[in-house]
Amino acid sequence: MPSNIKLLEGDLFDQVKNIDDNSIDMLCTDPPYYVLNEEWDTFESTDDYFRFTEDWINVVMPKIKKNTGRIYISFGFDYMFELYNILKSHNFYDFTFYGALIWVKRNNTALFNRKAYRFNYEPIFYLYGKNVEKLNFLEFNDIQQNVWDIATPQTNFKEGKVHPAQKPIELYRRIITTGSKVNDTILDCFAGSGTTGVVCKNENRNCILIEKDKKYIEIIKQRVKMV
Repeated sequence: MPSNIKLLEGDLFDQVKNIDDNSIDMLCTDPPYYVLNEEWDTFESTDDYFRFTEDWINVVMPKIKKNTGRIYISFGFDYMFELYNILKSHNFYDFTFYGALIWVKRNNTALFNRKAYRFNYEPIFYLYGKNVEKLNFLEFNDIQQNVWDIATPQTNFKEGKVHPAQKPIELYRRIITTGSKVNDTILDCFAGSGTTGVVCKNENRNCILIEKDKKYIEIIKQRVKMV
């Protein structure tokens, strides 16, 4: 792995102990949504899923710099109000809750309930510390807005598709370049295919990735190596 990318292999609740409290400039992560038929996205019940969600947030939040850190949590629309309630019940962990960025998936063709309208977006919850610096907006463009229209990765795209819940490089590039500075440290505690690491390598950020699935650990190593 490059010197600025650290990969912690194993369970989040074990590996997060290797990260100092109040040491991370940005949390940018994409946890399980409890909507896919994948082993890592399977829980016994919704209550079990909500307990898991609250548990991982509780152990990760102390790692983020209280006054100057930023937090970006991608989440499924199915349970986004439950995520809000978890954050609110902890007083947003003493961060300011802004709301959400909206990622519009312009090429979404998945099956949907024809009694309702197709959900074509995912929220990315955004919180920040009380003394956080201004976002890095170099000029007026659509990145300054909170709705971003970006295609979901496909196998025929340059970045490929190696994970069923893979986030686009452009989506994370916008988050990381606007919300952090060169040499800041970014944490992704559900690294998946390693998109956060790819962007951090390209944009000269330090990065800590946590992943327990051996298949995706190897994919992360290959993707980061190739950029």
